[in-house]
Amino acid sequence: MAGLLALMLDVSKAAAPVGLAYFNLGIRGIAMFLIALAPILGHAFSPFLHFRGGKAIAASLGVWIGLTIWKASLPAVVGA
Repeated sequence: MAGLLALMLDVSKAAAPVGLAYFNLGIRGIAMFLIALAPILGHAFSPFLHFRGGKAIAASLGVWIGLTIWKASLPAVVGA
């Protein structure tokens, strides 16, 4: 149960900002690349773990979800 919660939080920490920036704010180009790269690098090289982190697979999945599947606005998702 705790592992599933950790997976969901890891995916969400990347999907939420990427989806919000891409679909709701309309950010594109190099700025979107940097926004999508930030959660992956933050997970792989966490400053809280002395720049040793995980493999960032869940964060990469979150970025992919944020760029491709996020179709509802943030208030609609929170309201559901």
